[in-house]
Amino acid sequence: AEEGRFTLHSVPFAVAHGVSPDCPESESGMIVMELGEAVADLTVTDYSSLEVVATLFQETGTVELPIAPGEYAIMVLADEETSYCRGGRRQVVVAPGEQPELLGVEPVIQDCNAGPASLEFELYGSGAFHTELMQGNATVWESTLPAGEHVLEDIEPGEYILKVDHTCLETFEFVSLLDVNAPEIQLDYSGFTQADATGGAWLYANCPTCTSGEGFGYTWFLDGIEVGADGPLEVRVDQVGTYSLEVATYGFGCTVSESFDMIVGKYLTSMADGVEWIGLLDGEMGMVFAQEFEDVQYRWYDATGRLLDEGVMGSALGEVYIVAPDVRGWVSLELRSSSLVARWSGIR
Repeated sequence: AEEGRFTLHSVPFAVAHGVSPDCPESESGMIVMELGEAVADLTVTDYSSLEVVATLFQETGTVELPIAPGEYAIMVLADEETSYCRGGRRQVVVAPGEQPELLGVEPVIQDCNAGPASLEFELYGSGAFHTELMQGNATVWESTLPAGEHVLEDIEPGEYILKVDHTCLETFEFVSLLDVNAPEIQLDYSGFTQADATGGAWLYANCPTCTSGEGFGYTWFLDGIEVGADGPLEVRVDQVGTYSLEVATYGFGCTVSESFDMIVGKYLTSMADGVEWIGLLDGEMGMVFAQEFEDVQYRWYDATGRLLDEGVMGSALGEVYIVAPDVRGWVSLELRSSSLVARWSGIR
């Protein structure tokens, strides 16, 4: 003390609280008491029956006592050598368990699905809630959460299922994280078009879900240039190659677009004299040679006829795999030896 003033520090001792069971009608409650470094004897009495239901000796630290829901008195008697406070009586209530629930599921979406969505929900009750966000049969996110309000953020717009598993609760809820005002784009087109005798081709595409009318419609673009609107696409190109196209809708309060590629090439008829094609599998081309061929040269081409890769197989017999070039689109494979000519074409 100084000049009649002093500071009093109060340190809580033997603080107790009740923990409700996770489920209704369960008797798996608990009393939790914090003794710190003190060593104490504890006597627990049921207020309703006045019966002593538990006696604990020489406890210290955190004491957890499993007990049924109810109202209890706890007599604490601490050793003088371990605490300035001898103890006293504590009163604690262990409330009955309540039925857990999934409440307040609220999607938070961006206009026109312009950005990630969020999902707000509440887990009511006590205990642990294993929570999953699913798309079809795939789990997008999962965690074990406590009771309370929760927010999931940065979710790709789409249709989801929020699933919750608890000791006495199994439930799910369908959740749409899509702006219903945003138009849907579904395209119908061929990824490869055979070039005609002049080396060009007509490209055709359709958007069955796109509509047009007063104040709304859709537009087609080829390499950034408008080539059609409010109807199926029909545009002429003059040479083989890969073309970048886009369809963009407007109106409905939203503008939505989708890009896609179309390939124009010269289709090489597959021929195989002595070779059976297995096809592309995990980035490799498989084939079966009915007899042994020596020094088989192979060449990969794209739809324009550009050489992509080449190599030589010293000996080819039975099932053989070669690495396919890492390109997207139409490719052709040619095999040649002194007694073999074979070709294959397809989408990579």
